[in-house]
Amino acid sequence: MPMAVPPGKTPISYLQEYATKHAITPQYDLIANEGAVHEPIFIMRVTVGDFAVATGKGSSKKKAKHAAAQNALNTLMGVTSNGPEEVKQDISTTNTTTEKDDDIGNPIGELQEITQKKLLKPPHYDFVTEQGPPHAREFICNIKLGKFVDKGTGRSKKTAKRTAAANMLAQLKALSQNKETEKQLEDSDEDEEIPLGFENSTYTGMKQSKKKSKLANSQSAVEIHRFYEKVMAAAGKQVRGQNQNLTPPTNYCQMLQEIAEVQRFEVQYFDIKDESVMGLNQCLVQLSTTPLAVCQGTGPIMDEAHANAAHNALQYLRIMINSDTLCKNYKMSPIRAIFIASKVRQAKHVFAKISVLTKEHPRFSLSRSFSSTASLKTLDISGIFPPIPTPFNKDESIAFDKLELNMEKWNNILFKGYVVQGSTGECCFLTWEERIQMVKETSKLAGDNKIIIAGSGCESTRDTILLSQKMADAGADAVLVVNPFYYKASMNATALISHFTKVADEAPIPVILYNVPSNTGMDIPPDVIVQLAQHPNIIGMKDSGGDITRIASLVYQTASYRFQILAGSAGFLLSAYHVGCVGGICGAANVLGSYVCELAELAQSDNLKAATDLQLRLVGPNSCVTRRFGVPGVKTAMEWFGYYGGPTRLPLVPLNPNEVASMKKIFQASMFI
Repeated sequence: MPMAVPPGKTPISYLQEYATKHAITPQYDLIANEGAVHEPIFIMRVTVGDFAVATGKGSSKKKAKHAAAQNALNTLMGVTSNGPEEVKQDISTTNTTTEKDDDIGNPIGELQEITQKKLLKPPHYDFVTEQGPPHAREFICNIKLGKFVDKGTGRSKKTAKRTAAANMLAQLKALSQNKETEKQLEDSDEDEEIPLGFENSTYTGMKQSKKKSKLANSQSAVEIHRFYEKVMAAAGKQVRGQNQNLTPPTNYCQMLQEIAEVQRFEVQYFDIKDESVMGLNQCLVQLSTTPLAVCQGTGPIMDEAHANAAHNALQYLRIMINSDTLCKNYKMSPIRAIFIASKVRQAKHVFAKISVLTKEHPRFSLSRSFSSTASLKTLDISGIFPPIPTPFNKDESIAFDKLELNMEKWNNILFKGYVVQGSTGECCFLTWEERIQMVKETSKLAGDNKIIIAGSGCESTRDTILLSQKMADAGADAVLVVNPFYYKASMNATALISHFTKVADEAPIPVILYNVPSNTGMDIPPDVIVQLAQHPNIIGMKDSGGDITRIASLVYQTASYRFQILAGSAGFLLSAYHVGCVGGICGAANVLGSYVCELAELAQSDNLKAATDLQLRLVGPNSCVTRRFGVPGVKTAMEWFGYYGGPTRLPLVPLNPNEVASMKKIFQASMFI
């Protein structure tokens, strides 16, 4: 019979009180993570000085921690325990903090909805202090929304954050009672140039001017015509080489006008009468493209404001540039698309502030960082992508001939594309040259219209930017960027937002976030993901965490930004589709690709019974090639289905005979072999 915990306390808090009286702090360690993806079993160990060591298990880390604390209390109080049993106690009924937390509903989510509806930047949360002894610690969380600030306190960080959000909501509700004070909220969003949410009346002071910068002379026109003819006669590799050698010009207005004349759209500048809050002249430049694009510019004189606006417009076009997008959205020929791409890439500098006007977004939203420019996100990544393994010879060199054999088989499956140099590709064991070469070869061997996503994540922001640019040159359509994790204690929200933003600013192709806590030891916080989803060059995320509730919440919070979320495993693919994911990057697809694609198709149909049956069959084999046996498991299973698996690079070692037999039993039980 376990020792009873006093009402209003949990095993963890009660053990903390007991240990504090003896000047000891309990130490908790995760010692095992077992079970399938959909039924995990965690085992925690707690050490209470020299008095007791106990273990506990549960379906979550929290439950396992409570079970370990309960067993430690049993040991300390002389109550016998039969090992790491899971605590059956409903913690929510004994934890007074949780009860209080539930009373205020979900103010964080409600506040997020309000900011999205009003086109405001998300609130910023900051934990500033911790007070009190360990068993009665109190956290203080500051919240900032524009120029409005508040704070909340609680016995946990979660409670403090929710209290802060609730207090901010109370402020907003008070403001909403008065139209004049409500406008203060929109005007307080700390924009250095144009406040968020300004109305059409703001434009009454603008004067319209059609400013067209003609070519300097006829010789310039001749040079452009010659360059155009070279492009028409050049192959892809030659064009890429020419682009790299061009010298960036400084006359952005002229460059933009040259592109406009080739493509036959108009460029109009609108001078805004009022200065910005920083005392700068400001203007807007409108491109009569489809969709209509409007970018802002500022400068000490109006000519410099025009140049800044033209530069921002060029950056907008840079994001839109790839031949498929231009041919489809702008109805131009592939040759024209290549020409414009070559001109725009000359302006490859730090990503500027951009805002796009569309029929769906009639109001301007020009912010200091980046705005909700969902119309920029044109790369559709819905579908199934296998994260292909890197084939090695016995001497651990890359076997490109074996890659070709595998690609021939994969090209016959309805994959949307391929992920190259992800976790399954053993990217951390390859040199940069090898990683780039893998992308080049895969791009050549991939079938028509297949999307190539290349892993380019490095520990430093500088290296990630450089490798992303090299992956684009190698033929990648997008890059998959994992978060830095070596200094994980320092990877707070500010560091992560800064890292991913700078990478997205400089990357010449779209960026996909990669959240893989099993490898990095950390989850990218949801608030960070929601803020990054607003960046026009961050188009989605691969989430390998498997927390469907978290994924569903992210789908809901990022829906207005055209942010595409991909499931990181076939083990929860059906659930992921049902909460709004658009596809998956699934290791099991390397082996059971046709079945994974079939599940994706069934998940989007009305045949729930067939989808559920196939999902259940895939759970066991998927666990074998991911969490349980990893890359050696993938390569072993590939041999069973006619692919080349081959060896892994050390320190990864091949499976032993017992592991191979165990994995084969699971595949046989699921009727795949």
